[in-house]
Amino acid sequence: MWIDLRIAVRNLRKTPGFAFAVIATLGLGIALNTTIFSVVNAVWLRPLPFVHPEQLCLVQTRIPALIQMPIPFSAPDVGEFERQTSAFQQVGAFGTNSGDLAGGGEPVRIKATRITWSLFPLLGVAPALGHNFSKDDDLLRVRTLILSDGLWKRQFGSDPAILGKKVRLNRETYTVAGVMPRGFQFPEQTLNSGGPADLWVPMSWSADDLSHKGDNFDYSVIARLKPGVTLSQAGQDSDRVAELIRQTYPQELAKGIKLLAAVSPLSDQVIGRSKPLLGVLMGAVAMLLLVGCANISNLMLIRSLGRQREVAVRQSLGATRGRVISQFLSESLVLGLAGGVVGFLAAQFGLEALVSLAPSDLPRKAEINIDPTVLFFTLAVSIIATIAFGLAPALASSRADLMVSLRAGSSGSMGSRGRSRLGNWFAVTQVALAMILLVGAGLLMRTFFSLKGANPGFRSDHIITASISLPEVRYAKPSDVESFDLRLMEELSGQPGVRNVGLSSNLPLEGDWKRIFSIQGEQNLTAGREPFCTHFLIAGAYFQSLGIPLKQGRYFGLEDRTGTEGVVIVSETFARRFLSGAPPVGQKLKWGTPSSDMPWMKVIGVVGDVKDSSLDKAPEAQAYSWWRQAVGTGPMRRTSIAVSTSGDPAGAANMLRASVRRLDGEMAVANLLTMEQHVSSQLNSRRFNMYLFGVFAVAATLLAGIGVFGVMAHLVSQRTQEFGVRKALGANGSDIFRMVFGRGFVLVGLGLAAGLAGSLVLARAMQSMIYGVSPNDPLTLGAVCLLLSAAAALACGGPALRALRVEPLKALRWE
Repeated sequence: MWIDLRIAVRNLRKTPGFAFAVIATLGLGIALNTTIFSVVNAVWLRPLPFVHPEQLCLVQTRIPALIQMPIPFSAPDVGEFERQTSAFQQVGAFGTNSGDLAGGGEPVRIKATRITWSLFPLLGVAPALGHNFSKDDDLLRVRTLILSDGLWKRQFGSDPAILGKKVRLNRETYTVAGVMPRGFQFPEQTLNSGGPADLWVPMSWSADDLSHKGDNFDYSVIARLKPGVTLSQAGQDSDRVAELIRQTYPQELAKGIKLLAAVSPLSDQVIGRSKPLLGVLMGAVAMLLLVGCANISNLMLIRSLGRQREVAVRQSLGATRGRVISQFLSESLVLGLAGGVVGFLAAQFGLEALVSLAPSDLPRKAEINIDPTVLFFTLAVSIIATIAFGLAPALASSRADLMVSLRAGSSGSMGSRGRSRLGNWFAVTQVALAMILLVGAGLLMRTFFSLKGANPGFRSDHIITASISLPEVRYAKPSDVESFDLRLMEELSGQPGVRNVGLSSNLPLEGDWKRIFSIQGEQNLTAGREPFCTHFLIAGAYFQSLGIPLKQGRYFGLEDRTGTEGVVIVSETFARRFLSGAPPVGQKLKWGTPSSDMPWMKVIGVVGDVKDSSLDKAPEAQAYSWWRQAVGTGPMRRTSIAVSTSGDPAGAANMLRASVRRLDGEMAVANLLTMEQHVSSQLNSRRFNMYLFGVFAVAATLLAGIGVFGVMAHLVSQRTQEFGVRKALGANGSDIFRMVFGRGFVLVGLGLAAGLAGSLVLARAMQSMIYGVSPNDPLTLGAVCLLLSAAAALACGGPALRALRVEPLKALRWE
């Protein structure tokens, strides 16, 4: 083996161009595979960074009569569940909010997650500095907090003496109890949250929290299974507890509903919808590696033809077939390991670029790195690739006819023709795989531009947006909040270039406030008409700022104020789904069940639908309440601002920030973006998918083109004498050109046919990743066929022109 490896290295040093081409091709394939596998390993395969993560579950509430999808718990239900469950040994809960943090620098808006004292011990995590919250911290409402490592570094300069220091959170003084370890992120965005927290505070349930029986389902519950309890048993026990919880509701609320639970592994919830994407990406890079291996096999086959005599001499001197195969595989092994080293080094740079470009909603993004599992994967891929591209040429060379190979002019031998046929099939495989990847990239591209061109239901040009949070310690009364909002709208409206100013509890595409409602005169709604909608609390010229059209009735006005009849504006989908029996304007609805004590509100208008959660989902039913009434909602403390301008909205950012600071110098202004940037951020995941697939597809197309070129160049080399004879007998150059060109397109046609079948399978696997385009989209399939045909024409053109220029006399003297 050592002798074979030395000979292999010596042979490859004599052909540096060949060695470079093989190592570079293989390195590219392994680099991309290693990069994507690093992501798959961190996000999907690696266990969650908690103690015994397989025991952790996310528990949610189900109210089938009102909404089909599982939803979080309400505050009083969390305690009931913890007391009554017999399937779980520990239960914890969290709810994500935002706030202004002062201390260590200028006030900043941060994500603050409220957690029960039991949550971090349940997960088995502890601060790197300091300590976890105690039970007394939670029950006695002690104002303490734990910082994330990122916030500690950004805002406090990694101060080692941070423990015990006082900071201001929402104008209240908190003591820093700890700093979490580097890389720790919780909760993931897929866990009904706005993303990983910057800091954590004790849950400290208030009397107001615990008064919301059957309302405000805002708290996610994580529980750890008892030893020996299965997921199915936990689900049955949780349904039992849910029924006990329902019985604690007021009679008028509990009547007519059934409360159930949904229990699922925490890992499944964290990974969320990324599984199909990761699976498709892993398949795509595997295809690209196969294209590269097919290309390398072609190069090896062509190179082996020049070594027929060498092999024949070895065999005539007593070398067995196994020794010949060993020699060829030794060269493949050297090339494979070299390609693996190059690929691994390139993957480290590629992974950094990939993580920087990855969308923020990619789960476990902070955990993506190259670990021993990835190293083992790279080694395994290198060895498998070695066998894949080295075995066929080795077997073909070892089967060569000894006497024929020793003769001069053996290029036309049966062995050569057999290896040519093998090379043809490699070329067909490359074209087929390249087509599959191109179709995937094409569908993602069509999806991206379909979403980009989709009508979101509102204007996005000439609008600047921001968000602020009014702390309860300073703005304690609803009148304080109303006074600030009024002064803010007056301040902004007086600025040059400002057309309209609107405030809202949420902007479009951020509609995460869901509410149950009842319609006057209807006790029960049929399936598909569950009384559940997205709710917005708005102020000022919100509809006018965003260009949301009024379809019926009127907008809110000065006559709508505290003490007058409650009013509401609904969307077209709401009116069509729930108010279709009579003109929607004038009908009445209220929050909660028909028996709730909430006041009735009159529908005064119908506005156009807006995309409330994402661009690729149909709008839900939407209802808008007026800030001066805030029926059943309380004051609007978390406020999103939308300002329409006559000029460049980006230039209005400083004006907006300065206006807020003039009213309250301690208030942080966050999410300062133009509405176009806000909408574009919704496309980050789609853009990322499209770019990745595009890179794979372009690389595969180039490799396939090179493969077809190599096959056709070899064909011309093998048939040079034949072409000379044909010309001597009267064939013209165009006949020879058509013969070679046609042969190349036969191979391409076979590859396109095979690729078409594979593309249909891939498109169905990508169903969840595409929008606004059919998996069998004829435009995409046609464009890909034309693109590959054009690439094949270029690949076949060079060898065909070379065949056209063959001179009969020189050809007849060939070899």
